[in-house]
Amino acid sequence: MLPAPHAVEEDEPEERTAAFRPGLRSRLLLVLWPAFVTAGVLAGLVFAWIDPGSVLGLAVGEETGWSRSAVCSLAFLVFWATTSASAAITLWLVRGTRPRDRD
Repeated sequence: MLPAPHAVEEDEPEERTAAFRPGLRSRLLLVLWPAFVTAGVLAGLVFAWIDPGSVLGLAVGEETGWSRSAVCSLAFLVFWATTSASAAITLWLVRGTRPRDRD
């Protein structure tokens, strides 16, 4: 006869949740890696329709000496910072909903 499968106790999910506490490095990776991928996709989509050379001329009202790659790099960094902030706020909100230790 095969052994019976492990019976799931009612408080087991809470124990697993309490045991999983990612460190600073893990939290940074949870925030920065998806934000990096999202910023890359967003920059690709934006500059598929908009000429990078004309973006700064619209914002400042005059022609600037920035190259197209500089505009793309700056836009990517802005997209990355924005999506990182969004992911960090989400992680902060989720961490606030976990039950606290009662010792």
